[in-house]
Amino acid sequence: IIEQSNIEEFIDNLSVWEKIKNERFVSLKGISYNPINKNYLIVMENMKNNSLEYALNKKDPYLENFENKINIAHEIITGLKILHDQQRIHGNLKSSNVLFDEFHLGVWKFLKANEIKCRG
Repeated sequence: IIEQSNIEEFIDNLSVWEKIKNERFVSLKGISYNPINKNYLIVMENMKNNSLEYALNKKDPYLENFENKINIAHEIITGLKILHDQQRIHGNLKSSNVLFDEFHLGVWKFLKANEIKCRG
């Protein structure tokens, strides 16, 4: 749920999300607006295992396997490389912004994912 006070961040996220169409990022399915409380709701791809933060806190058995941990790290790095190749930075990468299931990992919530200027 996006409160009215966070609408600018919400719009920034949507504009970045709309430009990044890649399997490494959680897909945006739509948005909804509640006229009663004036809040927005982001509708996104369902990720069965919730966030990486949630899985770490509940000691998800999926994370006990070293190969799965390496795969998650690889997926995160690949997602960041995709952003960087598009001259963008995520700006808010943390375990709560990494969602995953057994087959797919997605990064979302691009706080200030601004364009960067590369030198060289």
